[in-house]
Amino acid sequence: MKILFIQPSAGFLMRGTTYPVCRSIMVTASYMKSIGHEVKVFDRCIDFSKAEKVFDAFSPEAVVVYVPPTASVKDAVYLSELAKKHNAFVVWCEVVAAAFAEYIVLNRHSDFVITGETEAKLKSLIDEIDKGKNFESIPGLTYLKDGVAVSNKNENNTNLDVIPEIDWELVDVEKCFRQFPHCKKMLYMYTSRGCPFKCTYCYNTMYYNSVHRKRPIHYVLNEIRYLERNHGLDGVNFSDELLLLNDDEIKAIADFRKENKLNFFWAAKQELTHTKILIRSKRCMMRDADGSFWDLKREVPLQESASTNLWITEQSKNLRICVPRSAFQRSVHLSLASLTKLRKISGQRQNLHSRSILMHSFLIII
Repeated sequence: MKILFIQPSAGFLMRGTTYPVCRSIMVTASYMKSIGHEVKVFDRCIDFSKAEKVFDAFSPEAVVVYVPPTASVKDAVYLSELAKKHNAFVVWCEVVAAAFAEYIVLNRHSDFVITGETEAKLKSLIDEIDKGKNFESIPGLTYLKDGVAVSNKNENNTNLDVIPEIDWELVDVEKCFRQFPHCKKMLYMYTSRGCPFKCTYCYNTMYYNSVHRKRPIHYVLNEIRYLERNHGLDGVNFSDELLLLNDDEIKAIADFRKENKLNFFWAAKQELTHTKILIRSKRCMMRDADGSFWDLKREVPLQESASTNLWITEQSKNLRICVPRSAFQRSVHLSLASLTKLRKISGQRQNLHSRSILMHSFLIII
């Protein structure tokens, strides 16, 4: 089947502030291509071709629209109407679509909405359309049945071992790069999906069922090597919901950089209680030639290190709201434990900044 994957335009929101190619699009498109479908990725944040010409040239049978920010909804509706004119069925994915799934299908903006991970569910959906349209067995699928919106329970998270490496030939990689501290060609990548926490403000519980799973680390490393050697990648931002690298994975990354003579900066989001893991990885990234580790207290030239950005948050079972530090305008009574943690963060920030690690934090208010 010919499948057109589309990232709708979101205006200024997607230019310079977030990554232009939705990670999920690349992963799902690569997977569907690997099982024999003809796919095309059309990212309207970096590709300004007229949508009508893209549809006419490709003649898709299915159109998969990713709606990560609300600013992209208007363009998503337009693209859906265009797809129907070309007799293609439409599937909406990502968090915003999942949050309003029943409304979307009732208003005929999309024929289907997939909640949660897309790969296996999209494959099952296409198989059922080809065979007999028995949609009840597809988890996380919302669709119309006799004029009523039906939402199947979201379950069965994808086994990441069966998801292939991303096929970057599906897009113009040069247009996907973003500037970031210390690098000019940064891309967002992932080592895992989901998060074990259940913060009430987060989509994780609905989208990933609060299950954390890891990709095979060699997939990640192979993608980095390909991008560095073929396109000059010099920065990686691991966009995992929560980066939880164990010692073996940290060592694998360090050895990989050394053996392949790769020099890239990297960044990641990290929860406060797991910050030590990421700090340990920083030590591994700065290994001596004999295999010993640098001490964080030892001064290391910037060019010898892999500059890291840490986005630190504090998680709790009772979280209700997340307020960015810049918007924090009133005094708040914090517990002694919270104050102690904040003091540790402050001291850690000064130490890490001197080691070329940029640390960003914001307050979680219970």
